[in-house]
Amino acid sequence: MIPVVRLLLVLSATVSRANCKPRPDTSRDCAHSESTLERSATTGMESEMVTGTISADGNVAITILEELENRLSRLERRLRAVEQPVWQMSSAEEDWEICAEGPCRCQPETKSVSCWRQNLLDLPAAQLVPRDVLKLDLAGNRLTALHRDTFLDMTRLNHLDISDNSIEHLPLNLFFSLHAVTRIRLSKNLLGELHRSQFLSTRNLRILDASSNRLQTLPESLFLSTTSLVLLDLSCNQLSSFASETFRGLSTLEELLLGKNRLSILPVDLFKDLTNLKYLGLEENRLKQLPDELFRAQASLQELNVRGNQLTEISASLLAPLERLRSLEMSNNKIARIDSLAFHGLVALKELQLGHNRIRNLTPGLFSNSTGLERLVLYANGIESLSRGAFQGLSNLTSLFLHSNHLSNLHPDLFEDTPSLRKLWSQIIYLLCHLGSSTRCSSSSSFALLEIHGTVTARFPIWPCGCKECT
Repeated sequence: MIPVVRLLLVLSATVSRANCKPRPDTSRDCAHSESTLERSATTGMESEMVTGTISADGNVAITILEELENRLSRLERRLRAVEQPVWQMSSAEEDWEICAEGPCRCQPETKSVSCWRQNLLDLPAAQLVPRDVLKLDLAGNRLTALHRDTFLDMTRLNHLDISDNSIEHLPLNLFFSLHAVTRIRLSKNLLGELHRSQFLSTRNLRILDASSNRLQTLPESLFLSTTSLVLLDLSCNQLSSFASETFRGLSTLEELLLGKNRLSILPVDLFKDLTNLKYLGLEENRLKQLPDELFRAQASLQELNVRGNQLTEISASLLAPLERLRSLEMSNNKIARIDSLAFHGLVALKELQLGHNRIRNLTPGLFSNSTGLERLVLYANGIESLSRGAFQGLSNLTSLFLHSNHLSNLHPDLFEDTPSLRKLWSQIIYLLCHLGSSTRCSSSSSFALLEIHGTVTARFPIWPCGCKECT
């Protein structure tokens, strides 16, 4: 440790010298400015070379210093884990009675041990834990580290919860004995990294929650052994990118939560093995575009959430493979262009949310293949006009959100394809006038709620024959 510290001190001094700049000569006045410029012209090359050398040396020194500091920080976390106490383990059946004498709650009937919200800074050394424990709960404490032998020989453990602590580092061997574990919760900690062999022995793991940590990257082979995963939650971290093979082999995965990270780009092959995926959350990232072939293996996907990104368009092929998709959430993006075939393959779609985008108009027939669509959200765009056929094929649509747009031109027969419409949200009172001139006046059995600024103002036949309400 001493040589490393000395090296850090030397590098710190080097950086300080490299970043030092000579104080400007304030004795010179404006009369000397021309001669100063002339001298600069003759000596500019030499000055740039010297400055460049100092700058380069400084940058290198800073890079080395930061790397050493990171390594020291990791070493410190590992040393802290080594110093952690380990509780007593026992395999005797009568030890469940002794287990109950500790600070944690022990239930021999369910073979569970709960230390939930005990305000623990360390594992209680006096706590005895039977080796045949099935459920272990350490959530809601103040733990900052765990010894690598904390779960040693707990080969029957099924459910492990260490969420809501302040753990910064997980020892490599921490889960090596957990051959039977199916659920691990690591959420709400301070984890900045996971070792590529962290889950090597947890081959029966089905649910892994690592949300709300400080993860920035993931090793490409992290999930190679966890091929039984059904749910993987990585939301609320600082992940900015993924290697294309990150989720390789996870063919049983049904739910993948990647929302609230810093993702700006996704490899086209990222989800290629996720053939059984039902839910995919990518909300509140920094995605500007999605590769056209990104979802080519997601024929089983039922819910897709990409809300709160920076997407600008929806291409013809992006969503084409999603024939079982029921819910699509694309609100709060910057979508201005939607290909006329963008939703052509979404034959099972029930809910489509496109609010808070930059959509100016709807191509007639855009939703014609989504005949089962029941809820369509288009509020807070820039829609100015809606032509006949904008809602073609939406015979099962029951709820339509059009408020906070700039509607000024509506075709009289705009809603002729929506006989099931029951709820219509719009702040435009003259919408009634346009509907009043509809050729579908005879369909007075259809009713809707018109909401203006979120307040129900009228219940009326959606195809009224008059327009007295507007005058």
